[in-house]
Amino acid sequence: MSRSLGGRQRRLERVVADLTSSEDNYFARCTVPNPATGAACGRPTSRAAREGLSAFICRYHQQHKQRHGSHWCKSPSAAMLNPYLSAALSFIGVHRTDPFVRAALTGMGGIMASAGPVEIATRLTGLPPAQRARIALARLREANIKSERLLGPVFS
Repeated sequence: MSRSLGGRQRRLERVVADLTSSEDNYFARCTVPNPATGAACGRPTSRAAREGLSAFICRYHQQHKQRHGSHWCKSPSAAMLNPYLSAALSFIGVHRTDPFVRAALTGMGGIMASAGPVEIATRLTGLPPAQRARIALARLREANIKSERLLGPVFS
């Protein structure tokens, strides 16, 4: 649902007021602990540095969370995930006749088949998440990725 022009202007005024506010309603330093030492990060929070609105986290840890899903923990590597994926794929192979596994594989195959056309990444800006997901599944279909590979992590 899009906002009205007046609503957007009021929101912008509130954000600018928060950025330029002289109130001390934020932490001066980032609160994310360093896994090696256990001490806090030490960088200024985005709000303290006047470069964002986060009152607890620095810009570095905000970007880390966007990339990895956590402020301090990195995404697992492929080498770490491979044993789980191979176990899941062997489970799917052994239980292929199970009605639930068969329904999941058939359903994912149907979703991939009806995903629609493939779009290049530069044309995804502004599309709703459901349409982006369909385009991602269409790309996987074109790359000949099987539904077993996509459902492997679900069964691990």
